[in-house]
Amino acid sequence: MDQFRPINRSKRPGMLVLTFLTVFFLIWTLLNPRAMLEHVRGFMPGTSSNSIKGEWVGHIDIYGVQDPWHRALLKPAVIRFRLGTQDYFLDNYGGTGEISIAGQPPQTFHLKALSISAKDPNHEFRTSLWLDGYHPNDPKDLVSGSFHGQWKAGESLSIERDLFTGYDMKGVLVKGTDDDYNSLVQAMNAAAGAKP
Repeated sequence: MDQFRPINRSKRPGMLVLTFLTVFFLIWTLLNPRAMLEHVRGFMPGTSSNSIKGEWVGHIDIYGVQDPWHRALLKPAVIRFRLGTQDYFLDNYGGTGEISIAGQPPQTFHLKALSISAKDPNHEFRTSLWLDGYHPNDPKDLVSGSFHGQWKAGESLSIERDLFTGYDMKGVLVKGTDDDYNSLVQAMNAAAGAKP
């Protein structure tokens, strides 16, 4: 009877795969140095004032007519959210936040897929904001949907929504804290309470 030959369990196939992956990574890094630096910075704690990541706070105005059976609406609101990196390879940002609309309790939301092209000198973006517990037929939901805007590094983040049906929104946000948000909400509620 012939004996079975022992199987060659050399490490060469594993080394070949490892070498291929290393070369691929080095080529990608050389072709995309800016993207690589951004990915590395994403793992570092803290955010600079020139980064889009961090806490954003500001006023937005909600206005328009939802449909022919509703009255026109004009309501001030205060919004805050924390942006972080959602997807390092697609350069998508997202996060959670809270919006306080005059005369309503605060509502929490998720901001998803905010993407800014590195090639766009205007830093324009599109994103979507969805209230927690979102339902498409909720008449109290004034804010869920898609937005567009512009980020000015070190200055502001503007957001806007123009719809043929539904409510339009426009606002400008700056880097801020929870205390900034709370003081803006108090000022908004005081101004709304002072109106007849």
